[in-house]
Amino acid sequence: MVLSVVFLVVYSWEILSRTHIALCETVINVIWVVFVVDYVVSLWWAFVTVTTVGYGDFSPVTFQGKIIAVVLMFTGIALIGIATATLASWIVDQVNLETDRREDAREKEVAKEAAQEAIASVAAKARVPEGNKRAAAPGSAATMPPSPEIELLREEVRELAAMVAGLRAELERR
Repeated sequence: MVLSVVFLVVYSWEILSRTHIALCETVINVIWVVFVVDYVVSLWWAFVTVTTVGYGDFSPVTFQGKIIAVVLMFTGIALIGIATATLASWIVDQVNLETDRREDAREKEVAKEAAQEAIASVAAKARVPEGNKRAAAPGSAATMPPSPEIELLREEVRELAAMVAGLRAELERR
């Protein structure tokens, strides 16, 4: 029933608007005058709705009061936004710090493994082949004088040991 009345009014309005444009404009102007659409009131309702503060028992009546209320509404929204942004920034910083700590720990672990591999490879090169040992008397630790290759390897081991010590010191500083 209601739907048929709505269709009747809409269809009638369309026919009237085609044939009697001046009459339709007059009706619209009368409606605006009778209901007195106040632009300030509509803005006030828009701000109250957008800021979701509601329209409670107490509300400003004057234009100046409504302006102050609108400023307070946006100030409240800005304050909440700032607090939320600060909290989000702190959380992101904490996540970044933890990620950096994990990356640093991984780099230290990789550096330690590399240093151990370097020491192991130098130590393997520094081993004296069986053919370079001379037979020692029972109970004596006498060996042949080291060859230049062995001395060079020992020097490399000392350099690597110094490098490892430097790396360990650097890792301890971090």
